[in-house]
Amino acid sequence: MKMRFGCACALGLIGVSNAAAGTFLWESNYGSELFDLRGRDDAAQQVAIGFDFSFAGLVTRNLWVGTNGGIGVGGLGEANDYPSGNEFLFTDSPMISPFWSDLSLTGQGRVYFNDFGDRAVITWVGVGSYAEPFTSNTFQVQIDNTGEIVFGYAGLERNIASNFDTDIHVGLTTGGLSSWPNEVDYTADTPVHTGATVLELFGYDDDDLDIDFTNIIFEPDGAGGYFVSVPAPGGAGVLLLGLGAARRRR
Repeated sequence: MKMRFGCACALGLIGVSNAAAGTFLWESNYGSELFDLRGRDDAAQQVAIGFDFSFAGLVTRNLWVGTNGGIGVGGLGEANDYPSGNEFLFTDSPMISPFWSDLSLTGQGRVYFNDFGDRAVITWVGVGSYAEPFTSNTFQVQIDNTGEIVFGYAGLERNIASNFDTDIHVGLTTGGLSSWPNEVDYTADTPVHTGATVLELFGYDDDDLDIDFTNIIFEPDGAGGYFVSVPAPGGAGVLLLGLGAARRRR
């Protein structure tokens, strides 16, 4: 069972620190809004990061950030679309999918990007879904120059059936796949060693999103796969820090 924290997480008051495992990792300095996405549905905006990012056999500085909660790496991929079928498999560019579904900014929500030179942070704040535009979902991706990727969730509409009309894809994909990978239940199966593609699929008729107020950490194994972990939050695991908090160190 995940602990729900009584804090103003969606307002960006939580920070990343060099605290021990169990700290909820969240960058409070969101940076600049991606204005091309404001009020949009099924849209993506390209951003440039300040370091070479190795992912799925590519080395790139270009990301495409989508309203639907997906990020194309080195190319648009399916970042401007929602996953209505097998897009997670056949995308022609690799994707990072912290919360890839049929989301929408037509009712509310903003998407932000910040680059710290050796770490890039993308944050979706209070975004709605196509089915329920005035719901609120706040989540974040941190990409480190080491190749480590951290997902963070700070307030989701946990009743999927009532608020979404499309499955929610959480994971990483190389694209160009012919079959679905074995699914990982992040809160039950981790820590786990995976290949380059890793996925947990939340069906839109499921009852609960058990990843809320957690981090999912993907640490490269040096051979194209990942060591995936979900630190269990501790009682003092939320740090209320100011803007520009220090990056996490292993």
